[in-house]
Amino acid sequence: MLLEGPETIPPMIEFIKKYHQYFQRMDDKLFLGKEELLEFLKASSIAMITSSEPGLDEWVAEDQIHGAWTMTYD
Repeated sequence: MLLEGPETIPPMIEFIKKYHQYFQRMDDKLFLGKEELLEFLKASSIAMITSSEPGLDEWVAEDQIHGAWTMTYD
């Protein structure tokens, strides 16, 4: 519910990094578009997501296969 639009992504990423949150449950991928959601996951420190939403894992895997993910150490 905290990711209701693109404008909420930067403060949420800041919160996640500040409090060292590595796991995220996402039950509804419809709150953001595919590109916004992938950018959020890449920019945050999330290492594991759990979801009952079909297709979310396919979005991530497809993006990773095409080389869009790189490791960063902040």
